[in-house]
This record gives sequence, C-alpha cells and structure tokens, in this order.
Amino acid sequence: MSKANNNGEEDPIADLLSDAAIEKGYPISRATIARQRKLGRFPQGVRVGRKRLTWRSQVREYFAPKG
Repeated sequence: MSKANNNGEEDPIADLLSDAAIEKGYPISRATIARQRKLGRFPQGVRVGRKRLTWRSQVREYFAPKG
C-alpha cells in the first residue's frame, strides 16, 4: 500500500520500513530478521545505501496469520 506524494504520484519510499520499525511493531528481533533472511523465509530487503537495508510494507504479510 504505497502513498501518494504532493504531486499525486505514488511515493516508492513511503512504504519502506527499517528493521528498527519492524522490531518496534512486531514481536521479532533484528537477529531473528537476519537469520530468517539468510534462510530465505523473510521477505527480501531493498538497499537504500551501502549499509542500509529496508523492507517494503509487504513484510506485514510475513506476520499475517497463516491458514
């Protein structure tokens, strides 16, 4: 769910979440995020810098109840 910027265009940065934001909103630690990424179970991140990795808001699907 992306948001529109002032020009009415979709803002691709609006739905990016940092690992700190994920950790704050969901019961998961940064270490667990790293482990799950390594195993291919956590959604792929988006690089926004050399050392900065963020996730699209689709990561919410990862935490949605299964079944």
